[in-house]
Amino acid sequence: MHAIFIDFWAIVNLLGVVQGFLLAVIFMFAKRGDKRSNRLLGLFLLTGVLTTGEIFASYTGLIAWFPEIINCTEFIDYLMGPLIYWYTLSLIRPGFRWKHQWLHLIPAAVFLVLRMPYFLQSPEFKLKDVHWVYHRIAHNPVPARPILWFPEYHFGGIWIDLTAHPLILIYLGYSLHLIYRFTKTHRQSRWNPSSKSLRRLIQIILFIGAIQVVVFAISIFSTDDLGDIYIAAVASMGYYFVSFWAIRDSQHLEPKTLVPEVEKRKYEKSSLGNEQIPRLVQRLTNHMDTEKPHLNGNLTLSELSESLRLSTHHLSQLLNEQLGKNFADFVNEYRVAELKQKLQDPALNHLKIEELAFDCGFNSKSVFNAAFRKATGQTPSEYRRNYVLGLES
Repeated sequence: MHAIFIDFWAIVNLLGVVQGFLLAVIFMFAKRGDKRSNRLLGLFLLTGVLTTGEIFASYTGLIAWFPEIINCTEFIDYLMGPLIYWYTLSLIRPGFRWKHQWLHLIPAAVFLVLRMPYFLQSPEFKLKDVHWVYHRIAHNPVPARPILWFPEYHFGGIWIDLTAHPLILIYLGYSLHLIYRFTKTHRQSRWNPSSKSLRRLIQIILFIGAIQVVVFAISIFSTDDLGDIYIAAVASMGYYFVSFWAIRDSQHLEPKTLVPEVEKRKYEKSSLGNEQIPRLVQRLTNHMDTEKPHLNGNLTLSELSESLRLSTHHLSQLLNEQLGKNFADFVNEYRVAELKQKLQDPALNHLKIEELAFDCGFNSKSVFNAAFRKATGQTPSEYRRNYVLGLES
């Protein structure tokens, strides 16, 4: 058995893999927020973790314990682009359907088929191959066996570099394009949209794009895989970057009292002056009417307060004391109003009510049905039918 090689870069890589795995699990099993978005982000993080994990195992020599899986994560490079694209769609089009989305998996499937002769090589060949490219041995003395349609293993290497990395960059660029179109439609800043999730996504896309450019350059001009450990170390820093903003934005950091109080006592020590309240209420309603932040299905109290440059405590005070509503009811009223307008538009009669509701910011069928009935006393389908009958009569 080969000795295990550990140095500073290996430790950085290992810590990143552990952190990234925990982060991926947290997103995939999160009970709050949009489950589909969280799971897609968790799967995307997991693809990076598996790739950097194999780099760590190959660099340190731990791969010698399970040589059968050597290079089995290569096809993951073809999944990263579609996953970030689907995650983008889940934020800007919560009701998007999976029909025809399987087409994005074709490159990964094609790669697996073409790479099959290598996967069927002996563990001894694959292990010596790894040790050779990581400069652990001078050469690979184990010959490749002629398997299937290839007389010898030769697909991989430069072909992966020339296809996988540019493909990821294309998906990243198209995701940015979709975000730009979304922000333009909703009259938001392209690089600083009102949704915190979108702002974070833009940062993630730019970070991944920078890594991919470096990876592509190193891959093209490097004759072996020795530089992969440095790339994996940078990716590991990315896991900590995502962990930082996920923890910082967590509502668990907001102090909450365990003893319920009446609303008057709750805000009795508020620094919000009575003379400020009418102006702030007007600013709030103007912001909702012009910027339409309620169209963001993942809108939170902290995001709305940040866009208004108010503390969450002051915004909560305005909603509870002045408008007599909690945050969810307040936002859903605007979404219901938006949905009513769409249901009254004859040009949209061919669209399903659920699709229109998702466009208005709802991300749950049960929630928008309950909110709509509460506001109108009718179900959305009854409202649409009664409105059409009213026009015809």
